[in-house]
Amino acid sequence: MFLNSYEKHNDANPVTINSKLYRVKWWNLPLLEFASFVVGLVLELSNPEILSNLHRLGVFLNIAGFSGLIAGIPLLFVPLRVRWVDFCYIGSGLLVFFYFGSFLDGSYIFLNLFLLLGLGMIVSGFSYSLRRTLALHFAIKRQED
Repeated sequence: MFLNSYEKHNDANPVTINSKLYRVKWWNLPLLEFASFVVGLVLELSNPEILSNLHRLGVFLNIAGFSGLIAGIPLLFVPLRVRWVDFCYIGSGLLVFFYFGSFLDGSYIFLNLFLLLGLGMIVSGFSYSLRRTLALHFAIKRQED
């Protein structure tokens, strides 16, 4: 039932540059975040030694992928033509990450959550910027035809 109503909506209102990203059929899937999570999981499980660099990279990719999934939810509701929001999201993620990273002397344990938020904002900002650019390109190409 959901797929039929979705297809009817797409037939009645085709994807334009004013469409929000969650309305675009295949470009709303967070493949970059899933891929980084899966690659991180493979690296983490294939290198069980905790002090190895590949294990640390795997843990970093796991955290980046998962926090990018959660932090990127607001970017789904931005229209395709508005790309500056993605770049502001990346910039604010960098500010959050480096600002709260400067307090990591061990006395502020809860600030690690803000580090995860900043990392997720950076990853999801890049991912959504790429997806929004590709979806906008195909929407403009479809309008020309």
